[in-house]
Amino acid sequence: MDFTPVYIASFPLDSFVDFDLFIKQELNRFVLYRSKELPFTFEARDRLLYNKIDCLYIQNTDKRKYQRFVETNLAAIIADPHIASPKKANILYQASASMMEELLEKPELGNIERSAGVAKGTVEYLLQGRQSFFNLLTFSMHDYYTYSHSVHVCTYAVALAQTLGISDPRML
Repeated sequence: MDFTPVYIASFPLDSFVDFDLFIKQELNRFVLYRSKELPFTFEARDRLLYNKIDCLYIQNTDKRKYQRFVETNLAAIIADPHIASPKKANILYQASASMMEELLEKPELGNIERSAGVAKGTVEYLLQGRQSFFNLLTFSMHDYYTYSHSVHVCTYAVALAQTLGISDPRML
């Protein structure tokens, strides 16, 4: 069974997920941490952070479910003042890239609403300050796949519009 790391910051408090969460132990052994029936609570997050764990793991077969979960909760993740800006940028970038990959693989699905939600999350993040732009730009420099192109164009377009004096989030 293969696993993918996910930031605990991507789980809003008291959220329910439809996939299991695992902790990585020595020798690449993965142990069930939280089953999909249990909420991700404040106490659970604090216990993980106290033990210096900021990353959990999901089974690779649950990647799509996780991405949909992040897309659904993107506004809460971006607005959370307890999440460091670079982590927000990473979560946002991965959500954007995964969504674009899926949309390009299956264009017949359309999903304009999904695209609009991620675009709105990107604008909200970029409006949090100049450093947000540089955090997101850092991730775009590492990934040049075709499906990432849309994320890059959005980042530059919002920055350019802000430079031109456009600040209304609806316009952006």
